[in-house]
Amino acid sequence: MINDMYSDEVQKGCGKAALDSIVRSAKEVESKRTVFSSYYITKDKQVLVRNSSVAINYYNPQGKLVPIKTELKPGSQGWVADKQQNSCRINKDGSSAISLGNGNEILYNIENSINGLKYKIGIASVSEKQITFTLGSDIQKKIYSKVNGLETDYIINKPVGKEITISEEVKYPTGCTFTTDNSMGRDINGYWRGNYILKSEDGKVLSKFNAPVCYDAKGSFCIGYYQLVSENGKHILKTIVPDEWLKTAVYPITVDPMVSGPQSFWLGGNIPFCLLPNYYTGDSIQVTIPGGITITQFYISTSFQSNFAVTPTYWTSHGYVIMKTSCGKSITLHNPATGAVYTDLPIGSYDFHNPITCCYPPSCSDQSFWLTQEMARDSAGSGCDTDYLYYSATPTVFEAYIQGSTDTAYKFSLTSSKVCSNQCQVKMKVTAEYGVPPYVLSHPWLTGKDTFGTYGSCVSLATANVTLNIPGCPTYCGKTDTLMVPVPIIIDACGDTAVNSFTKQKLIINPAPQITSSPDSMEVCSGTPISFSIAPCSASTSIAWTGSNGSSGTGTSINATINDTGSNAEKIVFTAIASSGGCTSDTTTMTATINPIPATAISPSGIDTLDAGNSQVLTATGGSTYTWYPSTGLSCTNCPTPTATPTTTTTYYVAITNSEGCEKTDSVTLLVIDINVSVPNVVTPNGDGKNDVFYIKGLEYHPDSQLKIFDRWGVVTYQSSNYQNNWNGSTCSDGVYYYTLDLANGKKLDGFFQLIK
Repeated sequence: MINDMYSDEVQKGCGKAALDSIVRSAKEVESKRTVFSSYYITKDKQVLVRNSSVAINYYNPQGKLVPIKTELKPGSQGWVADKQQNSCRINKDGSSAISLGNGNEILYNIENSINGLKYKIGIASVSEKQITFTLGSDIQKKIYSKVNGLETDYIINKPVGKEITISEEVKYPTGCTFTTDNSMGRDINGYWRGNYILKSEDGKVLSKFNAPVCYDAKGSFCIGYYQLVSENGKHILKTIVPDEWLKTAVYPITVDPMVSGPQSFWLGGNIPFCLLPNYYTGDSIQVTIPGGITITQFYISTSFQSNFAVTPTYWTSHGYVIMKTSCGKSITLHNPATGAVYTDLPIGSYDFHNPITCCYPPSCSDQSFWLTQEMARDSAGSGCDTDYLYYSATPTVFEAYIQGSTDTAYKFSLTSSKVCSNQCQVKMKVTAEYGVPPYVLSHPWLTGKDTFGTYGSCVSLATANVTLNIPGCPTYCGKTDTLMVPVPIIIDACGDTAVNSFTKQKLIINPAPQITSSPDSMEVCSGTPISFSIAPCSASTSIAWTGSNGSSGTGTSINATINDTGSNAEKIVFTAIASSGGCTSDTTTMTATINPIPATAISPSGIDTLDAGNSQVLTATGGSTYTWYPSTGLSCTNCPTPTATPTTTTTYYVAITNSEGCEKTDSVTLLVIDINVSVPNVVTPNGDGKNDVFYIKGLEYHPDSQLKIFDRWGVVTYQSSNYQNNWNGSTCSDGVYYYTLDLANGKKLDGFFQLIK
């Protein structure tokens, strides 16, 4: 049976009990009701759609479409379940009736006997779904209310003989035929192992008596027999428990025939199973996906049966069912477990959403698809038949539940619950699902709108990370404040606004410090001290600063002396940041411009000689303005090239200022000299330091001179080119001597002097 083991693709669902609870607590949208489907809104605002291959709603006598209900209620003769197309009745004498329409009914369970012995009928218990009768002390007869049918169980607690034959009278309308279902059963030694059916005159199946199932206390079971006989003009249907099975059965045993009306089973008859790899396409349900939802669960209910009592567990363990949708997604169900004759997949047992409905992306309009069963077996026979396994709508109807949500569900959170008062933005994370993506997010603190999300991997789930602009920002040095962040609004592609129970989130605003600088900028010349003052708004504030030249420090002042050795101005940017209580200030910037000292030159440089009475042009470069001092002997004091005519040796200074206002002072000394030549008239080389040599005053200013000394007879006693004032007459005798001196400037001097030793 397909009950315990499935393909690895199958995902465990919420379970039948949980699904039943959801349906009971959900609100049905009656306007969307059809004969084969019902539409619900769950408590958590999800959509749940039940789709069935048989009717789950019916038109009541007033022509209104209402749900089929199998609950029993007291009637004139016993109990009735009349909220369905074919009402069912359980009489107080233990007989049962099913309406066939047009005022006709089939009546059975009349005057039951077991092995020919009639028992006094007693009523043991009554509930909405079941009436329990007693037949003596050791036999119970339980009749269950089903959709358009009744199931009768005989529970026999002790042996009543070597065989068990249960007899009952069956009454049906004139013109109908009560006969064997040749497509579902076979004759065995005059007994029928299979189904009995009631047919109308036109061959329509009005009711079906399913083959009886017998099982004992240990779960051993078999298929019983039917035998229809006429006694005194009455139709007597006998249910016979096989002797061979009864010999080993463990009491109590249950005999379980199921009788149904015309609407409770698959109208096309029993559907065959093919031999693998072939499959038989069987029952189908048209499933509708409501517009505006993302499917979250998809549940399927189905069943199939083994046809023979011969190793029935073997046959059921070899059944395969493929569930397939019109978009090509399918899943194979196979259960090798043994132990029951019905292969039953209860509704709510497993969620088949993935993969069966993943290929249907959410849409704002309704979508319909066909869910089809395909059946096969892996053993016995060679074709497609009902000899071994078959599908029937009983005991479990082929149904499908679509569950999803039209309302977009979402969660949102702030990346931080605390910010500093000068942080004007906060990040918000929003996760949305269900509905139909893409989603549009709006928020009072968001600039514009954010569109996000797609359908993928069988889910509609998306995350948006947006930046919110905090109103009233920035503030500084205030008190800790609290802002309530509004809830975002999410609208899906269908225009549905997400419904949520969220409240505003708290955002704590911690005060941030603020600092001011004085001055903001300054401009100085290289080597001039700079100083900035930094004032915090709170005494508890700590301050750290850095300079673009690699300098750094802390405190409320910046002091430095910077030398600029380049030719261009250097800008140094100082940035200061204050911190207090975990918050930092905005960055305060201070700029110091260090202008270079002029790169000056002066000509002539150093010390220069100047003949007395002569002039010298002084030249200064490297600046935009020039100031010379002292002004004595200068032609101008504020030009770059003044003419100097000093009468005495003078040092001239010039203050050279560049365009940035930086100044450098340079100087030149003009040595004023007398260039006239004076020749001595006496030479006394006695070593007293006076007139020891023939010393010509001023001769050092006339290089390359030509000197000749003659004695009285005109003989040249000494001559020299570029005379160095070093002749002392040591080789000459006392007397008068003559000289001639030719200077390089063309001037000629001559005269005499006296040599006295």
